[in-house]
Amino acid sequence: MCEALRWQVMPFLVDLYELTRDVVVLGVLDHEEVELLATVYSHRHAESVPALLSRRPLQCAIGAVLLAFRDDLARPNLTRQFSSVEKGPSPARIRATGFAACECEDFPGTVEVAVPVMGPRGVVAAIGRFRRAEAIDDRALEWQRRVAAAASINLRDPR
Repeated sequence: MCEALRWQVMPFLVDLYELTRDVVVLGVLDHEEVELLATVYSHRHAESVPALLSRRPLQCAIGAVLLAFRDDLARPNLTRQFSSVEKGPSPARIRATGFAACECEDFPGTVEVAVPVMGPRGVVAAIGRFRRAEAIDDRALEWQRRVAAAASINLRDPR
């Protein structure tokens, strides 16, 4: 499943990278962590990318999006996991706005923004974007949402 998901979404990740020039990742929930299935970046990001290559803590924007869009969020262990996300928006706010954002503790001055990728039965992954900034770039967020929506349509109706 993960390999097929990676290959189906990769062209959309490349599109987002070309639009923003930010580090772009595809993440899925793996128990208490986020597993990164794909990362798109250039030589300009080479210093920071090694720490992003395989796993992220659940308390990141990607993890917050994946938890917020799960149908079983009411389960006690998921509620506890979500409450451990410091300074982050509530699941209801993430579902209402369609994204989560946070400052990366491991990369000071870097903002992580994530949006969900939906499959036929709900959220299957999240597309994350890492950029050096103090604030969210609204134009890049709109591109990220559109790319995730296109990837979601592709997953539901591959051609």
